[in-house]
Amino acid sequence: MNKKLHLLFLSSTLSFGAFAQFQLTSQDWTIPVMEQYAEDLDQVNGLNYSLVDINGDGKADLVDARQNGATTVWMTSSNVPYWKVYLNNGSGFSAVAENWTIPVMEQYAEDLDQVNGANYSLVDINGDGKPDLVDARQNGATTVWMTSSNVPYWKVYLNNGSGFSTVAENWTIPVMEQYAEDLDQVNGANYSLVDIDGDGKPDLVDARQNGATTVWMTSSNVPYWKVYKNTGTAFNLTAENWTIPVMEQYAEDLDQVNGLNYSLVDIDGDGRPDLVDARQNGATTVWMTSSNVPYWKVYKNTGTAFNLTAENWTIPVMEQYAEDLDQVNGANYSLVDMNADGIPDLVDARKNGTSTVWMTSSNVPYWKVYLNSGSEFRTVAEDWTIPVMEQYAEDLDQVNGLNYSLVDINGDKKPDLVDARKNGTSTVWMTSSNVPYWKVYLNTSVSPWLGVEEQEKLKTLNVYPNPSNGLIHVNLSDMENESRIMIYNSIGAIIHNETVNTSDFTFDLTAYETGLYFITVQNSNQSYTAKVIRK
Repeated sequence: MNKKLHLLFLSSTLSFGAFAQFQLTSQDWTIPVMEQYAEDLDQVNGLNYSLVDINGDGKADLVDARQNGATTVWMTSSNVPYWKVYLNNGSGFSAVAENWTIPVMEQYAEDLDQVNGANYSLVDINGDGKPDLVDARQNGATTVWMTSSNVPYWKVYLNNGSGFSTVAENWTIPVMEQYAEDLDQVNGANYSLVDIDGDGKPDLVDARQNGATTVWMTSSNVPYWKVYKNTGTAFNLTAENWTIPVMEQYAEDLDQVNGLNYSLVDIDGDGRPDLVDARQNGATTVWMTSSNVPYWKVYKNTGTAFNLTAENWTIPVMEQYAEDLDQVNGANYSLVDMNADGIPDLVDARKNGTSTVWMTSSNVPYWKVYLNSGSEFRTVAEDWTIPVMEQYAEDLDQVNGLNYSLVDINGDKKPDLVDARKNGTSTVWMTSSNVPYWKVYLNTSVSPWLGVEEQEKLKTLNVYPNPSNGLIHVNLSDMENESRIMIYNSIGAIIHNETVNTSDFTFDLTAYETGLYFITVQNSNQSYTAKVIRK
């Protein structure tokens, strides 16, 4: 089920800087007594429990896969396996679990005592917004499932919102590796599930030529990946050849979907993953202009391939040496959409040349956040205040740590800071009555995204071309009577405001900076908004 973001701006001149921080006072987020000892929940995700939006309501639920004091999955008295699911109500987890039925999937049902295992995984395989249980290995074997005619498939147990179907659908997969039986994992070393075309369903991307150690190559030595599109009930058995650029020193080095120095990232927020190359070919440093300005090479996703010509995506001098940013995510920096505008920002958690978090002159800890404009990162950071959370504030020099994590815990689309371990101890936080809880520092940034509406309840807002060199068209043929059109830049300032009565509205962005823009249409007491990239 496709969803469309329904966007409303709070005012005509939003300023993210004034709101760019986490609350300094935490909310106590009650968690259930889940492990044998409650204090074992001192990590946001553990070996046998995990945060998963299991019912598709936009909030992360707590899923407990292992029976307390045992090494097996939960079992009813009738030996029916299940997980305990503590639903998220927006301010805490339910204290009483729902029993989430799971199929007998491994050779022994009790093997499902982890939320994701070596040969099964939670994946929204049909694009309806709920994670399904995908079983890739035949019970009691080391191979993928096979029909009597030797057609490989995965078993998919669809999520109905309150449990998994106990009867699997056979999800046909292509003969992709040298031997089809090699596909006994949902993601492998050289293939991966990626929504490569942005239609909301994960496709099967094969990056390595069968029986070789290199990427696929045409007879003209043009590198490509094989993409098996997801139809909603299976993968196409015939691949589309997805052209990729010559990016590493040798094109054949791109035989993995994500590598050490390149990654698939939707860097411009158009819903399709782009190919981001962070390291200069044949070097160990980031890309640099002749003026020593660091940048990444971004190969935009067109929906059918990657552009063969890169856009230079300016990045700030962030580490002690600019050339240290030769990976898309590093030990002390990461791509995170901090203000929930749909595009990932660059978050720097460690002070240059030190081993501590950034500190003001008054010893207030903060992270440096370089906001994404839609065409580059800003070169000047916003100081994002963070709470004193670890025993020593300077311990927060990583965006995610062992006992804290960025999680949208309340479902408002903004990442919150969740602290799972009591300062100076090795246990979860506990009240004086021995009730376990996590400390949650809510993200207070003001975002243009205020909610999600089902697409079938909305009229489609079609903006084209997107990306655009300047001139854009907004299709208003489904609108009734007059429509009010407002266009905002990436920081929320209105650049155009007009009431029209037409089926096609045009606007020229040529005179404006490259980057991300929002177009909001108000019609008949409803608002619809699209994003457009000015390139």
